[in-house]
Amino acid sequence: MQPREWGGGPRRAILCAIDALALETGLLLPTAVALARDRDARLQLLAVIVRSDFWFFGKRVRAAEEQARRCGAEALARVPADLDAAVLVRGGVPAASIIAEARAGGHEMVVLGRRPRSRHRRRRSSVSARVVAALDVPVVVVPTPTLARSIH
Repeated sequence: MQPREWGGGPRRAILCAIDALALETGLLLPTAVALARDRDARLQLLAVIVRSDFWFFGKRVRAAEEQARRCGAEALARVPADLDAAVLVRGGVPAASIIAEARAGGHEMVVLGRRPRSRHRRRRSSVSARVVAALDVPVVVVPTPTLARSIH
């Protein structure tokens, strides 16, 4: 895979899928920043407006977009100023949006969070599992602190 062209020429790029929970728990973004520094890569933050948040002709779409943009702005504010980073906001199914952006953007790695599975979520495969299965680049799955404690 060829490095993507960024402002100053070819650069490696890491895609980090973010949401409000990932920012609250605190492990995802520091992991992505450390990986970007280690690889001298640009950090692309991706906030996905979940399909279930869409209501045609209603305030719900605008509210979901605003929440995703706030989440992206908050994440970008936490990235050290000396690291090249940007935010993308996409709408759709989270796994499909992450996979599509990773492929289209030529990202060499994807970083995303993993949540504990609720009863409802146990019936569906997780976003992280679908992303890992679909991509041929490394995918780093960062557990929430609650999940990390339960593993140890």
